[in-house]
Amino acid sequence: MKKAIILYILLLVTVTGCIKENLDDCETTLYFSYLGDGTKEIFPQKIEKVDMYIYNQNNVFVQKTVLNRKELNRQRGTTLNLPSGQYHIICWGNSLNDTRINEGSSLQNNLVGAPHYFTKELISTNDSLYFGEREITIFNEGYKVDTVYFSSAHIKMQIELEGLDVGSTRAAISPVSIEMGKLSSTVDFTKTFSNERVSYFLLTPTHKSLVQSSTCYALMMIMKYICDCVIFRAMKKYTPCN
Repeated sequence: MKKAIILYILLLVTVTGCIKENLDDCETTLYFSYLGDGTKEIFPQKIEKVDMYIYNQNNVFVQKTVLNRKELNRQRGTTLNLPSGQYHIICWGNSLNDTRINEGSSLQNNLVGAPHYFTKELISTNDSLYFGEREITIFNEGYKVDTVYFSSAHIKMQIELEGLDVGSTRAAISPVSIEMGKLSSTVDFTKTFSNERVSYFLLTPTHKSLVQSSTCYALMMIMKYICDCVIFRAMKKYTPCN
C-alpha cells in the first residue's frame, strides 16, 4: 500500500508540475494579433517587426525582445520563460527607419518619436506604427497560451494641393514645401504625449513632376498619439510655424 501511495504522488507531480528537465512543458506562448477594422487576421500583412518590453507587477523592467519578419513568419508570436508572477507587456510594431525608441528606467521615461527629433533635424514622417499591450499572469504549472492584440498607432495622411502656379522654371526641387505644425514631439509607453510641440515637413515631389500639372501630392505618417491639434501651412519659402 505504501508503494502504491508513493507511485501515485510521483504520477501526480509528473502530470501537473513543471519538470526542470523539460522546460517546454512550463512555457507561455504569446501570440500577436491585428484585425484592423474587421474580423480577419491581418497581422502578417501589416506588421513586420515587433519590439516587446516586459515589466513585472511593480513596473520594473524585466526583458526586451525584438522579433523581425523572418521570426514572425515562423511563429506569429514568441515564447516566454518567466518565473511565476504578473507581467505587463508592451509591444511596438514596425519601429523601423522612421522611429526611435529612447529606452528609460520606467514606462514614462521610454519615449517614442521620429529619429530626427532626437538629432534636432527636420522631421518628415513616422513609420506605420502599431501598439499592443497585455497584462498576463504566469503560473509555472504547465503550458499556457495568451495573445497581445495590436491597434493602429499611426495616421496615414495624403495632402493634395491644387491650383499651384508652377511657372516655367524647371527647378530640381519642388516649388512648394508643406509644414504640419503643433504636433507633440514624443509619446511614452503609457500613451501620454509630450507637451513639447514640433513641426513635420512633408517630402513633396520634384518640380519635374509638376510641369504638366498644377496639383501637388504629399504622403506622410504621423503617430496617432501625438496628434491632438494640427495646423497646416503650404509655402514657397520655408517659414516655421509659431
